[in-house]
Amino acid sequence: MDTERYGRDLFMDPETDLDRLVLQFGRQAIKQNGTGPWSAEITFDLLLNAFRIRDLESILLYSSDLSHYVADLHQPLHTTENFDGQLTGQLDIHARFESKLLNRYLSRVSFNQVDPTDLGPVLPALFDLVLGSHQEVDSVLRADERIVSELALDRKAYRGRGEGRDFPEVYFERMFEEVGGLLEERLNQAAHRVASLWWMAWKQAGEPVF
Repeated sequence: MDTERYGRDLFMDPETDLDRLVLQFGRQAIKQNGTGPWSAEITFDLLLNAFRIRDLESILLYSSDLSHYVADLHQPLHTTENFDGQLTGQLDIHARFESKLLNRYLSRVSFNQVDPTDLGPVLPALFDLVLGSHQEVDSVLRADERIVSELALDRKAYRGRGEGRDFPEVYFERMFEEVGGLLEERLNQAAHRVASLWWMAWKQAGEPVF
């Protein structure tokens, strides 16, 4: 989602629902810029209704959809127009941070067992999530830029080569040193928020028993 195109102030106003967004920017613009938190809120409402009517198939479907929307918003590069470093000459940073770095160091990521909590009104909670993720965009991009510079890597030599031509392992070692803590924090926050939203929908539906 292109947070920059909407502006930070929009996410600080809890009254900015999807209808207001369409009126302000137009349908074509929001289709291009993204609707992550609003889509997640709609899906939460669908999940809530599915719990209320005890529709197990729909509960599983909307739980899956909701987890996708919410988890995605924890990835900083999912909240910026510069999602793949294309505006700063850092192409493929999205995959390097989201999958290649994580796949290499997943065994070193610690996951905390935390009980779900009531996040309050859903849309403002999702707006807070977007702002929290977006403020970490520069952390990822600056780490990448610094490490590539210090290792004197030629980005062009690694472009368009597919999976067989990754950056050298020392790059990923350095990146994990720099942003491994951020990666761990975003993963833990994602797990907690997803679980909390599932739990909230169940609670608000009257805690149905199956």
